[in-house]
Amino acid sequence: MPERQVITALTGTAAPLLTVDVSIVEELDYASLFLPRPWKKSAPFVMDVFKLDPLGQYGLTSLSNQEINFELPKCASLVDDVILEVNLPAHTITPLGSSVSYTDWLGLAIWRRMEFRYSAQNVFVIEPQDEYLRIRKTLGTERLDSMRTRCYGDQTTAQRQVLFTNGTGKNPILAPLYFPFGDDWNMSLPIVDLSQKTRYSLHLRNLNDVIYNPTAATVVNQGPYEFRLIFSIIHTTGDETAMFIALAEEPTGIDYMIHQHIRQEFQRAVLPGLAGQKIHQELNQVNRPLVYLNWCMIPTNLINNSGTNDFFFFNPNPPLPIPPGMNPYTPILAWKIEASGQIIQREVRRTYTTLYNYDRYNKGFSGEDSFDQMYSIYPHCPNAACGFIDYANLGNARLEIELDVGGTGFSVSNPAMPQNVTVIVNAKDYNFWFIKGGNITRVFN
Repeated sequence: MPERQVITALTGTAAPLLTVDVSIVEELDYASLFLPRPWKKSAPFVMDVFKLDPLGQYGLTSLSNQEINFELPKCASLVDDVILEVNLPAHTITPLGSSVSYTDWLGLAIWRRMEFRYSAQNVFVIEPQDEYLRIRKTLGTERLDSMRTRCYGDQTTAQRQVLFTNGTGKNPILAPLYFPFGDDWNMSLPIVDLSQKTRYSLHLRNLNDVIYNPTAATVVNQGPYEFRLIFSIIHTTGDETAMFIALAEEPTGIDYMIHQHIRQEFQRAVLPGLAGQKIHQELNQVNRPLVYLNWCMIPTNLINNSGTNDFFFFNPNPPLPIPPGMNPYTPILAWKIEASGQIIQREVRRTYTTLYNYDRYNKGFSGEDSFDQMYSIYPHCPNAACGFIDYANLGNARLEIELDVGGTGFSVSNPAMPQNVTVIVNAKDYNFWFIKGGNITRVFN
């Protein structure tokens, strides 16, 4: 046919690596873009929602750095996802007319960390900063609006005052808990293979850490703080369940690649002065093969003095009103990473990293002073290693941040002193879960 002659003439032999030998049927079947494909079929299964109350601490009368524990029974074949549900009580405030409000993004700020435990070991640990950074990086506008509603995020002071006074009512907090088994269907956790219950420990903050009470008003809660975990679970047929059990009994067991968090925080104060002031910090806790490295800088005095974003505040020049406890400070100019005198990350400017680099690798909106260096070409792809840099092979890795004229400015509480800032480094590394003999273990600690 004439069309075949055209194709032959166009392809020829000049680019053999770009074409397929169509005389080989298997190659043609694999390479054809237009060949009808068989549809996907699955074994029968049922999705279910399982609500779990804590052990012996249901209905807390106060928040005071308590630890709440949950035990998930073997109620299904697999666990696909888990979220935290929080019901907040109403509060009475005296004297009448006093203003008390929650901090922003309360669904994340109300707890310090969540531990996934099996037997005596922590299999995975997540902290609120991990959740917030992922929300900002991976959610588009529509899904971000949903998350704001679920976690009471990006709210005005008036909205947070109403929330404190009235409680959540029929609209509880539904905060995401981004465990690896929620990232993809083929990473669902087969609890049917485990000989013990999986355990989850939620560590709370103090109430005073998450409220802004400028006049030291007296607060009395009108009910308990209620915490639950909501699991998305999967029931499979007997034959498929037997397959999971058989896989876990084989010498190779079942393994999952996971991306876990490495965190480091440090405080620095930079006196107001000339341009080119630099903050230096050794990255001595970042010592694993990294998917990516993120850092951001927040005013330290916001913590325990609630403002627009106490725990999740990156922009040094916020929209008005400026959060209590903060003076605006000058923008970050550039940053780089060195190790033993060698350049690991060349100097990059603020706009490049907050706009271009952010947009290239992330789905969320850009522009916040949250800075990324990606070492994987697909940094948010679960169960995949698509590039890394091993910080274990680097000596004395150091982050350098350059500020503009004025540095971090002066403290609101003491104008004679420079304003403190906290630099938060949050990296992700590669690790593995291994299921065998009724146990789940994390390969690298």
